[in-house]
Parts: sequence; C-alpha cells; structure tokens
Amino acid sequence: MGFLDFLSGREQSQDGVFRIHAEFHPYSLKPHANDYLDLEVTVENTSREKALTSVKVVTEKGIGVDMSAISQTREVRMGEIEPGGKKFVKTQIWGTQRTEKGTYSIDIYAVAHERDYAHVRNQARKPLTLRVE
Repeated sequence: MGFLDFLSGREQSQDGVFRIHAEFHPYSLKPHANDYLDLEVTVENTSREKALTSVKVVTEKGIGVDMSAISQTREVRMGEIEPGGKKFVKTQIWGTQRTEKGTYSIDIYAVAHERDYAHVRNQARKPLTLRVE
C-alpha cells in the first residue's frame, strides 16, 4: 500500500491495512498503587497482501509499560499476517504510587513493514482512554 497505489487500481479497505481491537482487563487502575492491568490487542489484516507486522503501544506519563512506569513505549513484533488473518498480543499497563486519579490516553499503532522491521509501509492508529479511579 504505497503512496500512489490509488493510481494502479488496487482496492483498499476503508479502514486501511489493519483493523485493531483492544480491551483492558480489568477496566481501570487504582490510583497510588503499584498495580497493572492487561491490554489485549487483536490486529486483523484487511488488505489483499501479507503484512510483516508490529504493534506499538504508547502511554501518557503517569502510567507505563513496565513495573516502574518509566517507559511509555513498547513495540511487539508479530511476524507476517496473511490477508484476512488475525494475531493477538497481550501487554501490561502499569500504575505506580505516583499515578493520580483521572483519565490517561493510550495510542496503539499497528505497523506494516516493507522488507524488514526498519522499513515502514503503512500504519493504523487506535486511541484509547484508560480510567484511573
């Protein structure tokens, strides 16, 4: 799915290359506690070609993807997804004693790579909101 693919007559789905479904288990974090929840992400390839895929999770400050909540980014390499195929990944979102009550934004990016993971062909983004209460 390159920049000028619309000229070649290739059909694209309206959602792009990927459809992303994400859920939190449990639905919220407790403030001021060293605790985590699971973020379950399912990526579906809606294109007509195989896609070498990775998923990137980016959190807001105050929460994180590691136990200390210092790191706000995690990338998971999923391998190739066949056309119409789905893959699943689960990661943890951590809160610490510095995590205040409120809502936090999380962005999930599903990235299609060209030859290897260094070359990006296309990506889809799904914004989420996490409650801390």
